[in-house]
Amino acid sequence: MPNSGIKTWAINHGTDWYIPSIDELSILWHNRFHVNKTLRAGGNTLLVYNTAYWSSTESNATLAFYFYFSLGYANVASKANTYSVRAVRAF
Repeated sequence: MPNSGIKTWAINHGTDWYIPSIDELSILWHNRFHVNKTLRAGGNTLLVYNTAYWSSTESNATLAFYFYFSLGYANVASKANTYSVRAVRAF
């Protein structure tokens, strides 16, 4: 997402923050209970189960993939749509 606010946020927080790919969001979904347990223990914002998260994976200039956490599937949508974004930190 070339000019998105979350991309700017991630860049401003350091090179170790980024928007996950669609495959990485799938991995987060498969491990969501463990991830949220760890996030909760650290006092961080939890993954939201009933939301869709944009990924950094684009289909073309106008479409990108998102992952719907309540049902556990990926899909493609217009970049004009509004979905949540979850930046992650490399370790």
